[in-house]
Amino acid sequence: MTWPRAAFGIALVCAVVALVRPQSLDFLLVATAFGAAIACVLGSTRQVAVARCGWLLIGFGQLCNGVGNLWVLSDPNLWFVGSEWTTSIVFNVATLVTVLGLTALVLPQNSVEKLAEVCLDLLAITGCAFVIGVQWDIVRFFGEGGNETTSAWGLMGFLAVVVDWVGVAIAAIVWGRKPFGQVAGRCVAAGLFLSMLGDSRVLGSAVDVSDSLAAYLWVSSSLLILVGGVCITTKPETVRPLDDGHVVRIATVLEIVTVCAVIFGGATSPGTRIVLAIVLLVITARQWRVVRANLWLHRQIEASERHFRALVDSTGDVIVRVGPSGLVEYASPAARRVLLRDPSSMYGRRIDEFVRDPRDTDVLGWLTSPSRTASDHLSFLAARPDGTTVHIEASWARLSKGYMLALRDVDDQILMRTQLEFAARTDSLTGLANRAYFEAELGKRLLTCGAATVMFCDLDRFKSVNDMNGHSVGDALLVEVAQRLGRSVDDALIARFGGDEFTIMLQAGLSRSRAMATAERIKAAVSGLYDLGSMAFAVSMTVGITVEQEGSVDEVLRCADIALAAAKIAERGSIAEFETAMYETAIHRIQMDKRFRSAFAARELSLVYQPIVDSVGGAVAAAEALLRWLDEDGNPILSAPEIVDLAESFGTMAELGDWVMRTAFAQAVTWAELGWPIRISVNVSSQQITDAAFAVRVTKALLDTKLDPTQLVLEITEDAFLEGNDAVLASLETLRGSGVRFAIDDFGTGYSNLGYLNRLPIYGIKLDRTFVAGLGERPEQEPIVRAVVGLAHELGLVICAEGVERVDELQVLQDLGVHFLQGHLTGYPLHPNEFHDLLRRGPYDMRPGIEADSLRHSGSSDRAT
Repeated sequence: MTWPRAAFGIALVCAVVALVRPQSLDFLLVATAFGAAIACVLGSTRQVAVARCGWLLIGFGQLCNGVGNLWVLSDPNLWFVGSEWTTSIVFNVATLVTVLGLTALVLPQNSVEKLAEVCLDLLAITGCAFVIGVQWDIVRFFGEGGNETTSAWGLMGFLAVVVDWVGVAIAAIVWGRKPFGQVAGRCVAAGLFLSMLGDSRVLGSAVDVSDSLAAYLWVSSSLLILVGGVCITTKPETVRPLDDGHVVRIATVLEIVTVCAVIFGGATSPGTRIVLAIVLLVITARQWRVVRANLWLHRQIEASERHFRALVDSTGDVIVRVGPSGLVEYASPAARRVLLRDPSSMYGRRIDEFVRDPRDTDVLGWLTSPSRTASDHLSFLAARPDGTTVHIEASWARLSKGYMLALRDVDDQILMRTQLEFAARTDSLTGLANRAYFEAELGKRLLTCGAATVMFCDLDRFKSVNDMNGHSVGDALLVEVAQRLGRSVDDALIARFGGDEFTIMLQAGLSRSRAMATAERIKAAVSGLYDLGSMAFAVSMTVGITVEQEGSVDEVLRCADIALAAAKIAERGSIAEFETAMYETAIHRIQMDKRFRSAFAARELSLVYQPIVDSVGGAVAAAEALLRWLDEDGNPILSAPEIVDLAESFGTMAELGDWVMRTAFAQAVTWAELGWPIRISVNVSSQQITDAAFAVRVTKALLDTKLDPTQLVLEITEDAFLEGNDAVLASLETLRGSGVRFAIDDFGTGYSNLGYLNRLPIYGIKLDRTFVAGLGERPEQEPIVRAVVGLAHELGLVICAEGVERVDELQVLQDLGVHFLQGHLTGYPLHPNEFHDLLRRGPYDMRPGIEADSLRHSGSSDRAT
């Protein structure tokens, strides 16, 4: 059984015993009082600070009750002998101590000194009330005989009444303030009230209470306090603390009345003088504590003022106190730094005098506005004596008379905010608008006009510039392009969308013809040669445009992007206007890319080989590897140029190029091992050679397949060579040093800057089919071919003619001194096993006048599509 249940059981047993055997009340008075004392003392261990002191005081009060009852029990007639009044002192002390303990339960729990002050005030109240009652003969209403009103017994009875009424008043106050240990505290308050009713027997003629009823009330009081002690818990309570100011005021009033009663009441009895002396000692002690507290408070105020002054002097804000009329009453030293003014020079001047233009900002009017709260901030431009200004942001607070302002210099914050806002809408590299700002402005245009004309521009093969020369050179090129874009068009929003992509939103309401003309002008301004110090680059720009396109921001940008993709497919450096059919084309390209990736992963791509024949001896000197992607029926899905374009567009060119090189190299090694060490020609795209790791990739493929580098010829278009730079040329020189040879493919169809032939590390040139077709039939064709062949001979270059299909073309090329021939006349592209058969048949018959059927080997016409 737990202690609380046991206590309740004991209380119940005591109540039953008291009812059944009234003669045992004297014993119960002693037992319940001591039990309550023990319960309160034990319960105090579950409390802290002032609350613990309170329960100890209550326990001591019950101990006094127990001692007094035990004293009376030893001599039942003692209580009723008027000359033996000493036991009354014990009971009065018990009640007063219990009242003090109960008061402690509603005091702030962090101040024991506050408890001492309240105790002194309650003692003063009790003593003053007693003296007033005696001096004004109020005590006679509570005595048992007119001649005993001033006896010791009468005085002690009256003192008991005073103490009880003070206790009841305190109990009533405590009841409504949720004391610490709420249930326990209210049990004590209720016990005090019952004890007061029991003590009312001392009122004599005023109230007639029987001895047995008084005893029952006293036993019930002790039982309630015992239950209260048992109910003490460690759970924190939310208490509404007692304001001791009320107690102080009551005590002060009673002290004044007591003095008046003594002065005007005449002589006092010895007992009254004793109580009065005690009251004076209590008042003196209380005043000593007040003086001590005032001194401590004065020191705290001085220290707080010093701390506040140091804080104000050290803060970077200007602290200004302004009177109700707007006059400056104080300014902190920070005014010298922020406002460039001596603080003393600001005293007595209106705060509005320090605003650059008071008509713009009425500081006093702003402060006095009833709608303003402390969370509002005032911003204004302050004038300095030297003519400069400073942006000020002021926080403020209302005082009893005037206002307190904290003026902060926010020039740096405004500058930073401006810079952040600029950075939020500007590309840090080019100074153009960035993507986020462009999209926001496009959204506004669509909201107001319903449509917009947008260009999507892309620098052709810009990635190679970054890869081969580093990002610093690429960044310099982008800056120059941005400057040309800015000079090329007015009244347009130009933005760097990302990487080498730029977007341009033209003015609203442009016709299609004007929009296209503007696009042509912009492209022409950007395309051309860029001189970046020691390097020069030929740059072209491809443009996609959508004119007065409706829809959302994403839809308009997607239309322009689709037009750009269409322009790249058609021809780099061109302009394409968005059409609905382009969307379907874009979807088709995406689907083809997915299909291509799947086919590449499944090794559905293949290589075929077309022979390159010595124009004099007819021997097969080399084989050109050609890429094929065929369906199940052997029909081409995409041509080789389309496959390359797709791979370049979707970022798989490097992987595809590695596979082509390794497959072709391995085949060449196989033929060499079989006794035919012919050269192998592999086409390389411009994206491959501008890759910084191109030389490493080729070298690794040669090492892995064990192909002799002297057997490798890399065919590169003229445009790809011209897009290169010193880094590209250095990479090619590295490969040439290892024995790899380079040939210009489709010579004559590109930029045709013959001056590059001296700079490039090339082995030979391949004359395009457009020069070969018609030889022997069109006399005007031969001089051009003759000039090219002569130039190649002068430069020591090997020349190979592509697309040879007729014997008369072959004979003219032989007469001009072309070294090698390639075309359907000498052999279609063949699968590896068919090409092996071709090698076994030996050289072609290249005698003059030979017929085509006699020239071809049997089986060499079996083409691999």
